[in-house]
Amino acid sequence: KKQNKTLIDVLNELYEKSPATGRKLKEKTVKNIFLNLQSCCEKAVKLKMISFNPCKEVDLKPCKKYEAEVYDREEVEQLIEALKGEEIELPILVTLFLGLRRGELLGLQWSDIDFENGLIHVQRTITSDKEGHAILGKHTKTPSGERDIPINELTEPVLRHAISNMIPNENNLLFCNKNGSVLTDNSLNSCLKRICKYVGISDNAHNHKLRHSFSTNGVVAGIDYKVMEETMGHSDIRITMDTYTDVQKNF
Repeated sequence: KKQNKTLIDVLNELYEKSPATGRKLKEKTVKNIFLNLQSCCEKAVKLKMISFNPCKEVDLKPCKKYEAEVYDREEVEQLIEALKGEEIELPILVTLFLGLRRGELLGLQWSDIDFENGLIHVQRTITSDKEGHAILGKHTKTPSGERDIPINELTEPVLRHAISNMIPNENNLLFCNKNGSVLTDNSLNSCLKRICKYVGISDNAHNHKLRHSFSTNGVVAGIDYKVMEETMGHSDIRITMDTYTDVQKNF
Protein backbone atom coordinates (compact mmCIF):
# COMPACT_ATOMS: atom_id res chain seq x y z
CA LYS A 1 0.00 0.00 0.00
CA LYS A 2 1.38 3.38 -1.02
CA GLN A 3 2.00 5.64 1.96
CA ASN A 4 0.52 9.14 1.80
CA LYS A 5 3.07 11.89 2.32
CA THR A 6 2.48 15.13 4.12
CA LEU A 7 3.68 18.44 2.70
CA ILE A 8 6.40 18.51 5.34
CA ASP A 9 7.58 15.04 4.22
CA VAL A 10 7.86 16.25 0.62
CA LEU A 11 9.82 19.37 1.62
CA ASN A 12 12.17 17.37 3.83
CA GLU A 13 12.87 15.04 0.92
CA LEU A 14 13.79 18.04 -1.24
CA TYR A 15 16.43 19.06 1.29
CA GLU A 16 18.01 15.64 0.84
CA LYS A 17 17.48 14.95 -2.86
CA SER A 18 16.17 16.86 -5.86
CA PRO A 19 13.88 14.71 -8.05
CA ALA A 20 15.46 16.41 -11.08
CA THR A 21 19.19 16.14 -10.29
CA GLY A 22 19.43 13.76 -7.35
CA ARG A 23 21.48 16.32 -5.42
CA LYS A 24 20.64 18.06 -2.15
CA LEU A 25 18.86 21.38 -2.47
CA LYS A 26 19.83 24.49 -0.53
CA GLU A 27 17.43 25.93 2.03
CA LYS A 28 16.85 28.99 -0.16
CA THR A 29 15.93 26.82 -3.17
CA VAL A 30 13.42 24.82 -1.12
CA LYS A 31 12.03 28.08 0.27
CA ASN A 32 11.48 29.42 -3.27
CA ILE A 33 9.68 26.21 -4.26
CA PHE A 34 7.54 26.44 -1.12
CA LEU A 35 6.64 30.11 -1.72
CA ASN A 36 5.47 29.28 -5.24
CA LEU A 37 3.38 26.41 -3.89
CA GLN A 38 1.99 28.66 -1.15
CA SER A 39 0.93 31.23 -3.75
CA CYS A 40 -0.77 28.54 -5.86
CA CYS A 41 -2.63 27.17 -2.85
CA GLU A 42 -3.77 30.64 -1.84
CA LYS A 43 -5.17 31.13 -5.33
CA ALA A 44 -6.90 27.74 -5.12
CA VAL A 45 -8.57 28.77 -1.84
CA LYS A 46 -9.90 31.97 -3.42
CA LEU A 47 -11.28 29.92 -6.33
CA LYS A 48 -12.86 27.52 -3.77
CA MET A 49 -10.91 24.60 -5.23
CA ILE A 50 -9.62 23.74 -1.74
CA SER A 51 -10.94 24.75 1.68
CA PHE A 52 -7.68 25.92 3.26
CA ASN A 53 -4.03 26.59 2.43
CA PRO A 54 -1.93 23.70 3.84
CA CYS A 55 1.24 25.79 3.55
CA LYS A 56 0.12 27.92 6.49
CA GLU A 57 0.83 25.03 8.83
CA VAL A 58 4.40 24.51 7.64
CA ASP A 59 7.53 25.94 9.26
CA LEU A 60 10.56 25.83 6.96
CA LYS A 61 14.14 25.43 8.01
CA PRO A 62 15.79 28.85 8.35
CA CYS A 63 17.97 29.82 5.40
CA LYS A 64 21.68 30.08 6.05
CA LYS A 65 22.95 33.61 5.55
CA TYR A 66 24.68 33.80 2.18
CA GLU A 67 28.36 34.64 2.42
CA ALA A 68 29.88 35.95 -0.78
CA GLU A 69 33.35 34.63 -1.59
CA VAL A 70 35.80 37.10 -3.10
CA TYR A 71 39.35 37.31 -4.41
CA ASP A 72 41.41 39.68 -2.30
CA ARG A 73 43.49 42.44 -3.90
CA GLU A 74 46.65 40.34 -4.09
CA GLU A 75 44.77 37.46 -5.74
CA VAL A 76 43.17 39.83 -8.26
CA GLU A 77 46.61 41.16 -9.22
CA GLN A 78 47.94 37.60 -9.56
CA LEU A 79 44.95 36.58 -11.66
CA ILE A 80 45.28 39.54 -14.05
CA GLU A 81 48.94 38.68 -14.57
CA ALA A 82 48.23 34.96 -15.05
CA LEU A 83 45.48 35.67 -17.61
CA LYS A 84 47.80 37.38 -20.08
CA GLY A 85 47.67 35.55 -23.41
CA GLU A 86 44.97 33.11 -22.27
CA GLU A 87 41.85 32.58 -24.40
CA ILE A 88 39.60 33.65 -21.52
CA GLU A 89 41.65 36.75 -20.64
CA LEU A 90 39.22 39.32 -22.08
CA PRO A 91 35.90 37.93 -20.76
CA ILE A 92 37.39 37.39 -17.30
CA LEU A 93 38.79 40.93 -17.21
CA VAL A 94 35.41 42.37 -18.21
CA THR A 95 33.78 40.47 -15.34
CA LEU A 96 36.42 41.65 -12.88
CA PHE A 97 36.08 45.27 -14.00
CA LEU A 98 32.28 45.43 -14.41
CA GLY A 99 30.75 42.69 -12.25
CA LEU A 100 28.49 41.21 -14.93
CA ARG A 101 26.68 37.94 -14.36
CA ARG A 102 28.19 35.08 -16.34
CA GLY A 103 25.21 34.73 -18.67
CA GLU A 104 25.10 38.49 -19.23
CA LEU A 105 28.78 38.56 -20.10
CA LEU A 106 28.51 35.69 -22.58
CA GLY A 107 25.34 37.20 -24.07
CA LEU A 108 26.99 40.51 -24.98
CA GLN A 109 26.90 41.48 -28.65
CA TRP A 110 29.25 44.00 -30.21
CA SER A 111 26.27 46.34 -30.74
CA ASP A 112 25.74 46.46 -26.96
CA ILE A 113 29.03 48.32 -26.55
CA ASP A 114 28.29 52.04 -26.84
CA PHE A 115 31.61 53.86 -26.77
CA GLU A 116 30.00 57.13 -27.87
CA ASN A 117 27.94 57.34 -24.68
CA GLY A 118 30.34 55.30 -22.56
CA LEU A 119 27.81 52.56 -21.80
CA ILE A 120 27.30 48.82 -22.05
CA HIS A 121 23.67 47.90 -22.73
CA VAL A 122 22.93 44.65 -20.86
CA GLN A 123 19.88 43.21 -22.63
CA ARG A 124 20.05 39.42 -22.61
CA THR A 125 21.66 36.37 -21.09
CA ILE A 126 22.76 32.89 -22.14
CA THR A 127 20.20 30.18 -21.42
CA SER A 128 19.61 26.53 -22.39
CA ASP A 129 17.27 24.85 -24.86
CA LYS A 130 15.21 21.72 -24.09
CA GLU A 131 18.23 19.52 -24.85
CA GLY A 132 20.44 21.48 -22.45
CA HIS A 133 22.47 23.23 -25.17
CA ALA A 134 23.61 26.80 -24.53
CA ILE A 135 21.67 29.34 -26.60
CA LEU A 136 21.31 33.10 -26.71
CA GLY A 137 18.29 34.21 -24.70
CA LYS A 138 16.03 37.16 -25.48
CA HIS A 139 15.99 38.71 -22.02
CA THR A 140 18.08 39.11 -18.88
CA LYS A 141 17.65 36.91 -15.80
CA THR A 142 15.32 39.45 -14.18
CA PRO A 143 13.74 42.76 -15.30
CA SER A 144 16.22 44.66 -13.13
CA GLY A 145 19.03 42.85 -14.97
CA GLU A 146 18.30 44.86 -18.11
CA ARG A 147 20.42 47.94 -17.52
CA ASP A 148 23.12 50.29 -18.79
CA ILE A 149 26.53 50.06 -17.16
CA PRO A 150 29.12 52.84 -17.50
CA ILE A 151 32.32 51.79 -19.26
CA ASN A 152 35.15 52.59 -16.87
CA GLU A 153 38.74 53.38 -17.81
CA LEU A 154 39.92 49.85 -17.05
CA THR A 155 37.31 48.22 -19.24
CA GLU A 156 37.40 50.42 -22.36
CA PRO A 157 40.72 49.14 -23.77
CA VAL A 158 39.68 45.55 -23.01
CA LEU A 159 36.40 46.00 -24.89
CA ARG A 160 38.09 47.68 -27.86
CA HIS A 161 40.57 44.81 -28.04
CA ALA A 162 37.73 42.27 -27.81
CA ILE A 163 35.81 43.92 -30.68
CA SER A 164 38.87 44.15 -32.92
CA ASN A 165 39.63 40.45 -32.34
CA MET A 166 36.04 39.22 -32.40
CA ILE A 167 35.44 35.81 -33.99
CA PRO A 168 32.71 36.04 -36.67
CA ASN A 169 29.56 34.27 -35.44
CA GLU A 170 25.87 34.19 -36.33
CA ASN A 171 24.80 35.77 -33.03
CA ASN A 172 27.32 38.65 -33.22
CA LEU A 173 28.55 37.67 -29.76
CA LEU A 174 31.51 39.53 -28.36
CA PHE A 175 32.83 36.34 -26.76
CA CYS A 176 32.32 32.89 -28.27
CA ASN A 177 34.10 29.63 -29.02
CA LYS A 178 36.64 29.37 -31.84
CA ASN A 179 33.98 27.80 -34.08
CA GLY A 180 31.57 30.67 -33.40
CA SER A 181 29.28 28.70 -31.10
CA VAL A 182 27.96 30.05 -27.80
CA LEU A 183 30.55 29.98 -25.04
CA THR A 184 29.23 28.20 -21.95
CA ASP A 185 29.69 29.07 -18.32
CA ASN A 186 31.12 25.61 -17.66
CA SER A 187 33.93 25.98 -20.20
CA LEU A 188 34.77 29.48 -18.92
CA ASN A 189 34.74 28.25 -15.34
CA SER A 190 36.90 25.24 -16.17
CA CYS A 191 39.59 27.47 -17.68
CA LEU A 192 39.43 29.84 -14.72
CA LYS A 193 39.88 26.98 -12.26
CA ARG A 194 42.89 25.70 -14.19
CA ILE A 195 44.60 29.10 -14.18
CA CYS A 196 43.84 29.75 -10.52
CA LYS A 197 45.16 26.32 -9.54
CA TYR A 198 48.34 26.89 -11.56
CA VAL A 199 49.18 30.12 -9.70
CA GLY A 200 47.87 28.94 -6.33
CA ILE A 201 44.92 31.33 -6.07
CA SER A 202 42.14 30.08 -3.79
CA ASP A 203 40.73 26.57 -3.54
CA ASN A 204 37.21 27.47 -4.64
CA ALA A 205 37.68 29.35 -7.91
CA HIS A 206 34.54 30.13 -9.90
CA ASN A 207 33.16 32.84 -12.15
CA HIS A 208 30.66 34.28 -9.69
CA LYS A 209 33.53 35.04 -7.35
CA LEU A 210 34.74 37.58 -9.92
CA ARG A 211 31.39 39.39 -9.71
CA HIS A 212 31.54 39.43 -5.92
CA SER A 213 35.10 40.75 -6.04
CA PHE A 214 34.05 43.67 -8.25
CA SER A 215 31.17 44.68 -5.99
CA THR A 216 33.17 44.27 -2.79
CA ASN A 217 35.93 46.47 -4.19
CA GLY A 218 33.29 49.03 -5.08
CA VAL A 219 31.73 49.03 -1.62
CA VAL A 220 35.13 49.26 0.06
CA ALA A 221 36.01 52.18 -2.24
CA GLY A 222 32.92 53.99 -0.99
CA ILE A 223 30.52 53.56 -3.92
CA ASP A 224 26.93 54.19 -2.78
CA TYR A 225 24.85 51.04 -2.24
CA LYS A 226 22.11 52.36 -4.53
CA VAL A 227 24.61 52.86 -7.36
CA MET A 228 26.02 49.38 -6.74
CA GLU A 229 22.51 47.89 -6.73
CA GLU A 230 21.82 49.35 -10.18
CA THR A 231 25.23 48.34 -11.53
CA MET A 232 24.85 44.75 -10.30
CA GLY A 233 21.27 44.48 -11.56
CA HIS A 234 19.83 43.60 -8.14
CA SER A 235 16.06 43.94 -7.76
CA ASP A 236 16.31 45.18 -4.17
CA ILE A 237 18.99 47.22 -2.41
CA ARG A 238 18.71 44.86 0.57
CA ILE A 239 20.23 42.09 -1.57
CA THR A 240 23.27 44.28 -2.18
CA MET A 241 23.60 45.32 1.46
CA ASP A 242 23.03 41.83 2.92
CA THR A 243 25.51 40.25 0.51
CA TYR A 244 28.41 42.65 0.82
CA THR A 245 28.23 44.45 4.18
CA ASP A 246 29.81 41.55 6.10
CA VAL A 247 32.37 40.74 3.39
CA GLN A 248 33.87 44.23 3.29
CA LYS A 249 34.75 44.06 6.99
CA ASN A 250 37.38 41.44 6.21
CA PHE A 251 38.47 42.70 2.79
